[in-house]
Amino acid sequence: MVRSDTGIQLRAALLGDFDKEVRQGRRNVEVAIGGAMEELATEVVGKLRQDVAASGIRNAERLKTAAWRQRTYGKGVSLSPAAQISSKVPVIIQAFENGQTIRAKGGSGLLIPNPDVWPGGRMRGRRGMKLTDVWAVATARFGQLQVVKRPGKTTIVIAQVRESSANPGSFRKASATAQRKAVAGSYAGLATVIVFVIAKEAKQPRLLRGNVIRARVRRDAPNRLDQLFIKHFAAAGEGRRQIT
Repeated sequence: MVRSDTGIQLRAALLGDFDKEVRQGRRNVEVAIGGAMEELATEVVGKLRQDVAASGIRNAERLKTAAWRQRTYGKGVSLSPAAQISSKVPVIIQAFENGQTIRAKGGSGLLIPNPDVWPGGRMRGRRGMKLTDVWAVATARFGQLQVVKRPGKTTIVIAQVRESSANPGSFRKASATAQRKAVAGSYAGLATVIVFVIAKEAKQPRLLRGNVIRARVRRDAPNRLDQLFIKHFAAAGEGRRQIT
């Protein structure tokens, strides 16, 4: 420290390789900002996947991994890293986020399975099947189907079936003998169940809150990135590596 007529002057001595220190400092910043970006993306994907898991959508646990994925670019090698969050099933996500209305092609109506009679509450393999194929599968399981039009109400498709005595609530196709006896009034073991409901349209319930989650992320991302950068920069400083 040297005094002069104009005040106090400070003299600093640089020790070591200045260029090397600058390169190491830049490297620490690149590592820190890349780590912060990746951790923020991981947090966001975690929230979106948890939203899917808790939504009540069938097969949500299996769907959540495909629903949201992340990829980080420039981590540790750039001062401007980026993260991309995308979905492999965007149509499904949008439908349950926005509560979209589904309409049948050609205006023929939607054939909606009754979850109370199908095993596990759903008709498996229906996605991508033609209407004739869906009808054939239902006929094979429940027997002859009958369309019932109800004035002022939704049209339904019914069948006469046998209910399992060992597993109440489980239904299967009645034999031809049982059907003949039921018509003759000598057999009372058949039940009439609704197999399908025919609707002009169906509105998907809003089961996902992705819109809300993304809005909050956009609002909070700058502050959260600052916090994560400080954390990763401190870690980078503690584990400084030599640059070759």
